[in-house]
Amino acid sequence: GLRGPLLPRGATFTLHKGEIVGLAGLTGSGRTETLRCLFGLDPVLGGQIRMKSGVGMGFLSEDRKAEGLAMKLSLRENITLPSLRSLGPWGTIRPASEREAALSAMKDLDLKYQDLDQEAETLSGGNQQKTAIARLRLQDADILMLDQPTRGVDIGSRARIYELIDRRVREGRAVLLASDDLGELLGLCDRISVMRNGELAPPLPADTLDLPALHGLIQVRERAA
Repeated sequence: GLRGPLLPRGATFTLHKGEIVGLAGLTGSGRTETLRCLFGLDPVLGGQIRMKSGVGMGFLSEDRKAEGLAMKLSLRENITLPSLRSLGPWGTIRPASEREAALSAMKDLDLKYQDLDQEAETLSGGNQQKTAIARLRLQDADILMLDQPTRGVDIGSRARIYELIDRRVREGRAVLLASDDLGELLGLCDRISVMRNGELAPPLPADTLDLPALHGLIQVRERAA
């Protein structure tokens, strides 16, 4: 029964350890707002959110320029910002530890850059997206909420991001994934729920759906509106 200021109007689902639940639907259906409410970026006006005690959340925004990254900060700072406590004692940061952490988080993402002190705004859109993914990787949260995780990246980079997501799930993380790409949802998710006008339909097993079926569900719900 999750409700936000405008959207969502009613979102009910369960997310289990070791699974990916996908949110399908047209732009403006309430997918992004659902993630924002769950993460605390938008106020919750109704419903209940229950989580296992001690579980951490990580959020990947669909708008990397406005809120996904600090564009004037360096690549290194953007990646390590949520994880500063692990980089030195008594509130200090060891430069060598920060550099090592950033490089470790970037591993296998094929992030193209000149140096770690390069400002995020000077990176290409795809490399900005990979910077945001690297930061989430370093944060190492138990629940990952991903809004358009492969927007603006090339096919090879998509494969690397998919592998990273799959690896996190196999390690026991839980993923809530909102995407416009229906093939992406079908290829990654265990269950998929269609959102329309702020209302979330019960999730269906992804292996019972194909591209025409999922597209049809979205169109049916939109016509019902």
